[in-house]
Amino acid sequence: MLHPAIQHDAGGAFLAAAVENTSASEQTIDLDIKYYDPAGRQVANDTVHVDHLGSGETREISAPARQLPEGASYSVYLNHGRNPYGN
Repeated sequence: MLHPAIQHDAGGAFLAAAVENTSASEQTIDLDIKYYDPAGRQVANDTVHVDHLGSGETREISAPARQLPEGASYSVYLNHGRNPYGN
């Protein structure tokens, strides 16, 4: 993930970033985003689906706008889906 930051617009606040596929093959990924208030309590979550990201491709992404508290933070988990062993 490149240059992640919480952005603001009329609809609220959201995570904006770029994702880059550094693998040798096309990828489909989900970005699981969790937002936290300044005390560390989770206040929202989103999943951003990125389909058909070609090898070497970089794509801008943004999560849906939310009403987040001032000073909110976030974490992002890159989900490639289940592995061939089912876990």
